[in-house]
This record gives sequence, C-alpha cells and structure tokens, in this order.
Amino acid sequence: MMLTHKQHVIEWITDTVEAAKEQNKVLISFSHFPMTDFYNGASEEIEDIFGEGNFQLKRVPEDDTSMALAQTGLGIHVGGHMHFNDTGKKQYHIGGETYTLFNIQAPSLAGYIPAYKVLEIKGAGQVEVETVIIEEVPRFDELFEHYAEEHAYLIASGKENVWTREILDSKDYYQLTDWHIKELTRLRFLPSEWPQDMKNMLFNMNGKDMLILSQLETEITVCQLKAALDIPCADAYSQDDLNEFMKDWNDAKAKATLLAQEHGLTLIEFAEWDGTELATDFYRLRNADELAFRDIKQSRLPQYKLLSNELSEMETEVRLPAESDGHTPVGQVFRFVSVLCSTS
Repeated sequence: MMLTHKQHVIEWITDTVEAAKEQNKVLISFSHFPMTDFYNGASEEIEDIFGEGNFQLKRVPEDDTSMALAQTGLGIHVGGHMHFNDTGKKQYHIGGETYTLFNIQAPSLAGYIPAYKVLEIKGAGQVEVETVIIEEVPRFDELFEHYAEEHAYLIASGKENVWTREILDSKDYYQLTDWHIKELTRLRFLPSEWPQDMKNMLFNMNGKDMLILSQLETEITVCQLKAALDIPCADAYSQDDLNEFMKDWNDAKAKATLLAQEHGLTLIEFAEWDGTELATDFYRLRNADELAFRDIKQSRLPQYKLLSNELSEMETEVRLPAESDGHTPVGQVFRFVSVLCSTS
C-alpha cells in the first residue's frame, strides 16, 4: 500500500532526511504504524499457525516497504498502534551503500508492561533509548469499588466467562496490568486467535504431558491421548489399542525423564505449569519482549526451549474423530512454542 498508493510519502521522507543532513540535525520520526517487522523475523511462522490477520500481522510491512523506507536514509522511527515493546532493525546493501533502519515500538501506559521510551541524543549520530517501566500510579484503584459491584452483578446474573475478581486485589498499578494480560489471554486472545484443535489439546495438558508427548513415536487418537491424561472420551476405542498406546506412553515417559535430566531439569518441574500459563507467557513476551522476563520464572524458559526443540519437529499425528477434517500433526500444534522462544 505504501509503495503503490503513497509514493509521495517516500519522496517526502527522502527530502526531509536530506534537509536534516544539510542542517546537521538528528532526525527522529514518529508515526502510527511500524516500519519493520516487530516479531523478530517470526511473522510468517505466526501467520502459518494462527492465520492471516491475527496477532496484528496486517500491521507488519512487507520487506520491500521496509527497504524503501530504509533507502530514504531515515535511521530511527518510533511506532505505536499495537503498543508492543520492541526494537526492530533492518539493514540493506543497495548500490554499494548500506542503509540501516531502527524501528522502536512504543509500549502502552495502560497495558502490559506499562512503560514509555526516553530517547537521548548522543554524539556521533548515536541515540540512546531507555525504557522506563511504570510501577506505581496514584489512585489506580479509586474505581475498584464500582468494578466490584459490576462483578457481583455479572455473577448473580449467571453470565459465563466473567473476569476474575482477584484483579481487584492488585497491590499496585504494575500488578493490575499483569492481571490484565492474563485475563485478556483467557477471555479474548485464546477464544478469538487460537485454532480449535490447538486449544483442545494444549489446555488439557501440563508441561510434563507435553514433554512426554514429544517422545512418542506412534500415531495416536484423541481418545488415547485423553485416556493418558485421565480425561473422559465419548468416542469408542479398542481396549487392546488403548493398552498398546499406554505401553508406548510409559516408554515415552521414561525417555522424557532422561531427556529432562540431560538438560538439568525434571518432569516434576514441567508439571508445575499448564497450557494456559504457557499461552499467557506467550502474550507477555509478545507485548513486552525482554521486559516480560521479570514475570516469567527463570526456570521456565529453559523448559520452553527444550519443548520447542522436541515438539516442533514431531511428525506424530493425533487422529481426530471420524466427523472431523483430517488429522493434526503434534509438531504443527506446538510450533507456537518455538515461536515463543524465537520472539523472546
């Protein structure tokens, strides 16, 4: 769109860059949308998993657009809209010249993680970027009593999927925004952005189950997987097939135990979190990038990385009921774990 409908903007930026050079000024640009990818190169994979247009992907510029913007000579751009915390860099070698464009995505003051950017111009054309996190906001809980009334009304009315009242127990503004991202994940992001087969599998499992699953070498049915997880299944299945599967599952459990030990981990540690927590950490990292590490247990990321390596390459299929369309490779379902690690 930029190159086909707004070429005059490219020309105007080029002229502005030249004017800044002539006047020996540092040029910093601001606009609503980003000028580079803000998923650390994982945008295409995210689109493959979650579908076109989800996860703000329609805001990601094509590479030829980023190249054209970089070729104007513009070096620094600050973008908004998504209010993700991110710094992207694109570098192009064109006609013997090197063009580098930094795209700084400004976080939100009213979402996870609440923060703002401070840009300090240094010598020799350098700019130092500081991210200031907001911990405290006076009177942040001033309206909580009214939200408590709303919550009581929703519960009394029998409304489904009501936000949790614990958010009103937040001790400071930062904790409030952390609750906000958790509830957004549960009530909005998961229902609207995640494929159904992924949700069905992921949110009945904990990390231990996922690591065991990664070591299976045989195709399985949904009911077999549910049986291993002690979840009732309405579809019929052969007891002999189930017995054979449970043998394979126990073999996979032994392999997973050794695999975890080889990486200084234990299955007990993997069992401490579930699919919902994994998804919440995904959104924490999406919104806040490296700032989210303060809210993710230090022991968790090595577990995610191990899962990423083991699950993303799996070819084992989970066979769906007869009325469903096709079957689902386990690796496809869990590719987002790999994306989570690559975007962090």
